[in-house]
Amino acid sequence: MRRKFHEQLDELRELILEMTGEANTAFERSVDSLMKRDKELAEAVIQHDPVINRMGMDIQHSCTLLIALQQPMAKDLRLIESIFKWVIDAERIGDLAVDIAQLTVGMRGEVPSEFREPLHEMYQTTEHMLHDAIEAFKTQDVELARSVAKRDDVVDGLLHSLHEGIVQHMIERQERVPDDSRMLFAAWYLERVADHITNICEGVIYALTGELVDLN
Repeated sequence: MRRKFHEQLDELRELILEMTGEANTAFERSVDSLMKRDKELAEAVIQHDPVINRMGMDIQHSCTLLIALQQPMAKDLRLIESIFKWVIDAERIGDLAVDIAQLTVGMRGEVPSEFREPLHEMYQTTEHMLHDAIEAFKTQDVELARSVAKRDDVVDGLLHSLHEGIVQHMIERQERVPDDSRMLFAAWYLERVADHITNICEGVIYALTGELVDLN
């Protein structure tokens, strides 16, 4: 019975990693669509979102069944609880990818050259955060999870700087206001992805140590 239970736990671990990979791919493609003003790619991201949501519902259903039928204790229970909450953050990353893709669909012009580098830096920082959060989960590395969460401050700083630049650009070139507004939203969505990754790190720490932390 316990062997079967631990096999089910291992399956849960694999499923949440698979779902997070899908959300990450959507995130990557949405940013790529924005930078290239690729509306076809953006539409593909939007159309794929229900797949991610379905995965999340299936994982949470499995978590609920495991708790009800196996009555796990201590570390095993914490792992299931953390995965259940992780689903919410993975779903939100997928939703934010859709939000970015919808910005692409509404764009009238190209992303201004002066915003490309800071937006790309925000994306890369966030992407590396997610990669390392997953690695912390796989290797049960609490300190790596903590260090990932600290990088959220870097993303916050980039958002603040980019916000100022975009607002100034809107003042100087009012005809760019609609697209510049979309750049503001894109930056904000990137920052929100980083927040959700930080939540994932909090869950990893809780699963491994039982410590409830607020790293945001």
